[in-house]
Formats: sequence, structure tokens, C-alpha cells
Amino acid sequence: MSNLILWSESGYFDNNSDTKPLLHLWSLGIEEQFYIIWPALILFFRFKNVNISFVVAVLALISFAFNIFYVSKDAPSAFYTPQARFWELLIGSALASYTSAAGTHRPEMGVISGNFLSCAGGLLIAAAVLLIDKDQRFPGWLAIAPTAGAAMIIAAGANAWPNRTILSSPILVWFGLISFPLYLWHWPLLSFSRIFQSGEVSQQLRLVAVLVSILLAWLTYRLVETPIRLAAGGKCVTAVLLSLMVCAGWVGWNAYTKDDFRLHVIETPKVVNAGDIGNERFFDYLQDNFFPCTPIELRRESDIWHGIPRCFQSAPTPEKQIALVGDSHAEHLFPGLAEALPGSNLAVYGQGGIPFANDKEFEHIFSYVASDENISAVILSAHWNAKLAARYDDAAKLESDLLETVRYLAAAGKRIYVTDDVPNFSFDPHKCKYAGRLGQTNNCSQNAELTNSQLRLFRSILQSVAAKTTAVEIIPIAGLLCDETECSMARDGVLLFRDFHHLNIDGSKHIGKLIARDHPSLADQIERSVVGDRVLVRGDSRRPRR
Repeated sequence: MSNLILWSESGYFDNNSDTKPLLHLWSLGIEEQFYIIWPALILFFRFKNVNISFVVAVLALISFAFNIFYVSKDAPSAFYTPQARFWELLIGSALASYTSAAGTHRPEMGVISGNFLSCAGGLLIAAAVLLIDKDQRFPGWLAIAPTAGAAMIIAAGANAWPNRTILSSPILVWFGLISFPLYLWHWPLLSFSRIFQSGEVSQQLRLVAVLVSILLAWLTYRLVETPIRLAAGGKCVTAVLLSLMVCAGWVGWNAYTKDDFRLHVIETPKVVNAGDIGNERFFDYLQDNFFPCTPIELRRESDIWHGIPRCFQSAPTPEKQIALVGDSHAEHLFPGLAEALPGSNLAVYGQGGIPFANDKEFEHIFSYVASDENISAVILSAHWNAKLAARYDDAAKLESDLLETVRYLAAAGKRIYVTDDVPNFSFDPHKCKYAGRLGQTNNCSQNAELTNSQLRLFRSILQSVAAKTTAVEIIPIAGLLCDETECSMARDGVLLFRDFHHLNIDGSKHIGKLIARDHPSLADQIERSVVGDRVLVRGDSRRPRR
């Protein structure tokens, strides 16, 4: 079930995969699901006198089609769901089916053919290792390379030169023997190293983790796997293993229901900077202090976080004066700006794309904002360095799209504000909040040049756009958190970030006050927002929802 649990947890605010010690068990979940379903299907189709090779081919194609469909629309589903991954296992089934059908009559593969097949398979696997990285959508078409490569090496047989010399060498055979326990041990050690170091793991520590995992894998093979495999009295061994599994399940369930799965020795660090980490308090605060956005059509189209539509406004009246448009980096500015501009009704409209007029995800948002005469100011904000890197390789196109968006809003009579972005820290906020965890030192700062390099292209384009129209004003958020040498995720003993690049409530309030102070024209927009002679908002109409 691990793959299905990880699938249910996936999303924009999901924890970094490196901080999930049992992440690697997703593949075992898919394997076990396959091993449960596939034998039943074989029996069923044999009873119906259907050719098994034909069944394998059809099911593999269907599964691969699911994989291709999901990977472009919902990458976590493509990665974790069994229907999108069974095709990889079915390739192995196809090999087994062919071998079983041919039996002893299967012709021996020629030396040249076997060598070619094995070498080609090895090259495909090497290409996958060297060319596929975490920023690419996987599995998709990319998964063909390692899967087909492994199948080709197996199909080449024991007589192929690479198989009988390289893969049969004592060191590789030894690693093959400990491969399963090595698979089980390596990821938890690497993940815990990252957790304890709050995102920064040195090459030396990673090397130590790998060497320790090899040692533990060998001990597991010698002291656990081999004795169990060779033990007499299989029923007794099975009973003991089932009992241990039940005990482990009970401990896990008990910890889950009591929300108390903690390593107390590890989690006794000193708090250096007070503040919240994670998303729960942030969204609770939004629900408790603000109102669902209007119109309801945009709220229905908004992203959902744990049942909460991520679309809010600061006052209950339908008339709004300021629209904050963007992704989660617009959302994390909302509570601070709303409280720093108490005379306004500020709404945040978010989607996962880029807040440009030609982005399909923002089509209805821009249409509404442009047509609403009450909205006099629009703030555009996003996780620019991540979003733009994935979409633009042409600076001229980026500038054109931004300028088009600004002119579209300006033509509708809006004053436009565009932010740069907060720093994208290389370490987890736990490292800033705490000290003393396994000797960990407190650290809240990183070199400002990292942030400057991430934002350099967008800043230059933003300045170019601002020079071409008087309708836009730049809000330099990074400058509120960075000086000339470093950027910090805390101020005066208060943590400002809830993860690597999202402000928490304290951070939003801190930035919101500074934006309102440095951009008084935002407050001026409120005074200009009238219908006839009636001022739409005066004073603070906000009330807690609970």
C-alpha cells in the first residue's frame, strides 16, 4: 500500500522526497499488487483458452498508455499508480512467457546477436542514468530506456560476453546477493542524513551513509535473509514473521492514531527562532481570519488543499479593490498584505501556472479581474525562478508575455504591481528554528548571490517592461529579506518561512507591512475605488470565520 499512500500525499506542498525515509517502498507496493493480480489473470485467461503472450502484449500496451496519459497531466499518478507501472513488470512477464512457450526448443541466440543485445541494453541503462534527472517528467517515454535495457540484457542470455564476464564477475555477483537488503537500507540512511542536516548533506556524509548501508545489507543477508531461507520448519518461521509483521503494524497504527511517532532523543533541540513550519497553521489562519473569495466560479476552479479551496478575500463584501494573482507565492503574501491594508478588500486568486494573460490556467481569473470596475490594482506574484525555467528558454518571449499581460490590465484601467520573489533556500527551516539536533548548529542565512542568480533574468526583464509603461510598479520582495551579502529566513528571533521557499504567517505579516510601507500607492488605490459617489470599503470589515 505504500505507493498508494505516497500517491495520496503527493501535491505542491508535499514534503521533499529526500525527507521521506520510506519513499523507496513505493516500488515494493507496486510489485506486490502485480504479484497478486497477475497470477489470477493468467489462470482466468488460460481457462478461457486465450493466448498468454497476446494478453501480456495487450495489457502492457494499455498500461503504457495510462503512463503516457498521466505523465503529462498528473505526474504523481503516473509514478505511483499500479495501472501506469504494470507495463514495466509485464515486459518481464513477456520474457518469461516466451521462454516458457519455447521451452527446450527455443533456439540458442548467436554470439554476435547476444553480445549486441547485451551491449545495447547496457547502453540504454547508462543513458538513463546519465540523462534522466529529477526535473524531468517520469516515467513517461523516458522509462522505456532502463526497462527495455534490462530486458535486453536478460534476453541476451548467459553466453553473451558482457553477461558472462562483466556481470558475472565476483564483485557484481556479491552486490547482486545483497541487492535486496541494500535496496532496503540505502534510502533511509540517505534520507535521515538529509533530515538531520535540514537539507544540506555533505559529500562525505553521503559516502559514509552509502558505505554503512552496504555493511548493513551484508549483515542482513548473512544474519537474516540466508538463515530464514535455509531454515528448517518453514511453518514456524512463517508464524514468527507474521507475528513480527502484526507487531510492527500495531506499533505503526498506534503511533498514527495518537499522532506521536517521535524519536524523543532526536527531537529535543533548542528553539532559536520561534515560528511555525509546515502548512497546517498557515491554512488554518486563512480559514479563521478571512473569507471565501468571490465570484464562486473562481473559487470552484481554485486548487484545493486538504478540502480547503485556496481562494480568499479579506472582507465579506463582493466589491474588491485589489486582486493578488499568481501561484502559492502570491498566496503566501495574502494574509500579510490583507492586514497591512485594513481599508481594502483584497482577494487572492491562484493557480499553478504563470500569472500571464496567455496562460490557460489564468484565463478566467484575468477575464474577471479586467472586467470588474471595482478592482483598481492588480499584484502579480509567482515562484518565478522555478516556473519560468520550466517554460521559457527565450528571454524575448518572456518579456513579450509579461508586457502583453501588463498592457492588457492597463487597458482595463488597472494599476499593476509585479513582485520579484523570496529566496529559495537550500536548507530546511528546521535548521533555522532549532539548534542541537545531533550536534546540528543553527543556521538561517545563505549567500545572497544564489538568490540574485535565480532572479537575475526576471529582474532585468521586469525592469525593461517597467521602462516601457508607467502602469507597472515593481515590488522587490527579495530585497526585504536579503542584504548585499546574505539572505535570511528569520528576523529578530522569529522564523519567517514554513518550508524552503514559502513564508509562514509571521513571514507574511513581516513582508506585508514592508510592502505597504514602501508602496503607499497601494493604499491610494483603495480611495479611488468607488461606484458613483459611494466608497466601497471603509474601515476593517474583517471578522473571524470561527
